[in-house]
Amino acid sequence: MNEKFLVNGAIPEYKPGLGRFLNIVAFVLMAVLILVIILPTLVWEEEEAIQNLSRKRMSIIYKVEDFYHKMSDNYNEDPEMAIKIVSALRDSTVADSNFHGKQLLNLDGKTYEFDVMKDLFKSFDTTFAISYSLKDTVIDTLYRVTRWNESLRGFDTLSVSSTALSSVDADTVLGMETVARPATLTYYNQYYLTSEFAYRPLIDKKYIVEFSDEEPITIKDPIDFTYEEPRYVFFSFQDSSHGFIRNGEPSWK
Repeated sequence: MNEKFLVNGAIPEYKPGLGRFLNIVAFVLMAVLILVIILPTLVWEEEEAIQNLSRKRMSIIYKVEDFYHKMSDNYNEDPEMAIKIVSALRDSTVADSNFHGKQLLNLDGKTYEFDVMKDLFKSFDTTFAISYSLKDTVIDTLYRVTRWNESLRGFDTLSVSSTALSSVDADTVLGMETVARPATLTYYNQYYLTSEFAYRPLIDKKYIVEFSDEEPITIKDPIDFTYEEPRYVFFSFQDSSHGFIRNGEPSWK
């Protein structure tokens, strides 16, 4: 036997306890390595989710203020009140089809005057509601009509849909037929804006609405410091300003 494997002329004694210990140490180190890779990613994903939520809320506030301005020629510096008012006006146009033009709104003990858009709820729902598409079968009514063609000095025969018939200068309607065709239609789920959209995630502060005669409207993140919370003992969640929207243009694009 080679002498380099001998200690004091004898074969070293195998110690199974030492082997188990080394295996445990290797397992712990591997687990720590995996956690060091995974946990920061979880924290970053949480930070990104909060950022996306905050910027979505700022976008919603800007759109609400835009509706408010179109009906009052002014903005509301309180985003929560702006949301309540525009939502109430939307509901009023649903309840009463004649609720448009110069109207008074009584809300929270105050009276507001607005020049309400006709069918405001349609614009509101298509702006804020969550849309989805479904394939369906649409029934079209087609009319065969004749129309004088001055350049050819003769009559053209056209097929015109019922919705476009009034815009066609037809001479004679020859007949009609119904045609079924596949189509992809867009629908909207009912959607309500709540007061939570006026508040910045993580802190109980409303978004800042700034405007003046000289400056366009700006929706700002109220945070002006670095927000921090502990995560997983050795890591920390950090959050800071998510930017602003000025005159419809977000700072993060």
